[in-house]
Amino acid sequence: TISSLWHGSLLVGTDALHISDCASWNQSDVPYDFVTAPGGEMTITFDGDLQQSTAVFNDSDNENSLPVEILLHGISFSSDPLENGVILIYTIRNTGDALLNDFQAALWMDFDALGSWGNDYAGYDAGMGLGFQHDENGIWVGMGILSHEPASFRAVNNGDWVDNGFTDSEKYQFMTEGFVVTNPDDTDDWSLFQSAPAVDLA
Repeated sequence: TISSLWHGSLLVGTDALHISDCASWNQSDVPYDFVTAPGGEMTITFDGDLQQSTAVFNDSDNENSLPVEILLHGISFSSDPLENGVILIYTIRNTGDALLNDFQAALWMDFDALGSWGNDYAGYDAGMGLGFQHDENGIWVGMGILSHEPASFRAVNNGDWVDNGFTDSEKYQFMTEGFVVTNPDDTDDWSLFQSAPAVDLA
């Protein structure tokens, strides 16, 4: 079995100075903000072809913590029609005293179709709200937000953005800029960035 996902992260934030995530392949360049909450270590259960996992984490390692606590519930199946797919359910709780205005959540996924970087196409299907990558061998991977209509999407050229240090201001830009670089023509080392609409989180 070849994993086509090199790295990925949930991102949450309210502005360019308050972004919490683990969106970087090099932790020495961009420190991770999320840590496991007390008692929140990942658990994994199996029931036939159903696998479920849960974990709880917070952004207490961020010097500009929002603060939030996040329950992650993962669901995957080993049989059709959802084989090779994973559903990630995030429950996000504001653990501070203040209302988090214009709170946004996003996903960044650095796929490498067939486990090889640098030779993927990337794109976005607006009708399905689905970002995707594929290679010339017919291997397709992708992601989409199931709970809301997406608010933004970008195919991210890793060499231009991620490899040189993925800054919080760049991440916030991608969360809020709408639909940009949705169907680039060339093969390259791409990743996918998609955000949900902003809400006020009490």
